[in-house]
Amino acid sequence: MSNDRYVTVWTFDHRSQTDLIVNVLQSEGITARLLNDHLVGVDWMKANAFGGVKVEVPESLADTAIAIIRDLPLGGANASTGSTTIDGEDGCMACGANFPEDESACPSCGWTYESPEAE
Repeated sequence: MSNDRYVTVWTFDHRSQTDLIVNVLQSEGITARLLNDHLVGVDWMKANAFGGVKVEVPESLADTAIAIIRDLPLGGANASTGSTTIDGEDGCMACGANFPEDESACPSCGWTYESPEAE
């Protein structure tokens, strides 16, 4: 696990709850780190330019971390679901799993960008 690369599992517009998220993940045995937390803390109005405050965990624990975060009562937090973007792949908009560009449906949940056929 020490050779795992870190992936982003959750993104926040503000830093207010990121420390809580990191503490919860660490209490579950998952090493977590924050990116852009100081930049957003200094100038929160530019959070979008920095990509928000990102919570990162080792790649092998990303799915577990996303499940833990989803179970937390985040209230009115402005957060984005975990896109475990690895090597530029986008995350599924439904479940956050890796969604390679060459796939037509999410390999984890089956979600697709295609609109349903009108009946």
